[in-house]
Amino acid sequence: LEFLLEAMALLPHEVGLRVLDYFPAFTPLEKRIDALNLAGRVRFTGKVSSEELARAYRDAAAVVLPSLFEGFGLPAIEALAAGTPIVASRAGALPEVIADAGAGTLVPPRDPAALAKAISELLAGWDEAHEQALAARPRIEAVFGWRPTAERSLALYRRVIGEFRGAPPERGARA
Repeated sequence: LEFLLEAMALLPHEVGLRVLDYFPAFTPLEKRIDALNLAGRVRFTGKVSSEELARAYRDAAAVVLPSLFEGFGLPAIEALAAGTPIVASRAGALPEVIADAGAGTLVPPRDPAALAKAISELLAGWDEAHEQALAARPRIEAVFGWRPTAERSLALYRRVIGEFRGAPPERGARA
């Protein structure tokens, strides 16, 4: 979040940030928000329900994931499934998710200037970024939807059970 806050300070004042987490009172982040004069531009909502999260994805102009590590990339998957453009760090699973989706912008981690530039460009070309995000939904569903995930899990279980029993793995089975 600290890198996103620094990026916000580089963006026009009309650009706001909604953080779906609790306000970091009495922490260095609170002091950083004050030092960057972002108090009126950054809003913390606290944790939200699943329904509110889905609405937040749909209502956002962009979802920004400045992660230094992202184990699976679920927020990117959810944002793209909602048709919301993404700016994300090249960290953890985010490059893979965004490549699989064929949509989104990747920036180096820990680089507020690159983050601000990518956000600015996305907002300037929002219609195109939104169309790319909408077009990514079928790919997101094909790779990360419940059915393909269950089929890959079942194939993995069958392979492991087969190996346990000493049987050769099924032809064409992949995990």
